[in-house]
Amino acid sequence: MGAVTVGDSDVWAGHPGPWTEEEFMALPESRWVELVDGSLLVNPSPGTVHQTWARRLANLLEAAAPTTLDVLEAVNVRIIRGRIRIPDVVVTREQLDLKLLEGCRALLVVEVVSPGSGRRDRDEKAIDYAMAGIPWYLVVEPDDSGRPAFWLRRLEVERYVDHARASCGQTMQFPDVGAEIDPAQLERRHT
Repeated sequence: MGAVTVGDSDVWAGHPGPWTEEEFMALPESRWVELVDGSLLVNPSPGTVHQTWARRLANLLEAAAPTTLDVLEAVNVRIIRGRIRIPDVVVTREQLDLKLLEGCRALLVVEVVSPGSGRRDRDEKAIDYAMAGIPWYLVVEPDDSGRPAFWLRRLEVERYVDHARASCGQTMQFPDVGAEIDPAQLERRHT
């Protein structure tokens, strides 16, 4: 098989049976393809608000985090063998140059909810991240007025429980990361 791109329909349609982790990792780099139990989940590229919120949050976390932590955007995180998710932001305990990060190395994962991804981000991914043993899970979601809001959840006996919520004008403490962030800091700057 020659060079393959994510948009090459022959690769998707002609693949025999479930995808293995090795086949998935051999694909060209793509930010929005996940492997879940032998199936490839191809997600559309997120919109500009999603990308802005994720990048600004990563920058704020990185500025506050100790040098022993690394803040990454859109990296492959192995939940279990054959299940690889791509959180919007990951805070990891070790600074590594890897193509695949083991979930147990992550301290915090972040999902920025986009239209149509709410159930998957809030529920399905929470189950996976808990399975991987990731201590903290943050969901960033627009409130009723479209402004960013935070829902921080902590791992407790193999599932996440609500830890804290913050709306614009309130600050949230990020345990183990050393950050204190107001969701309003993710919004577009006005001149």
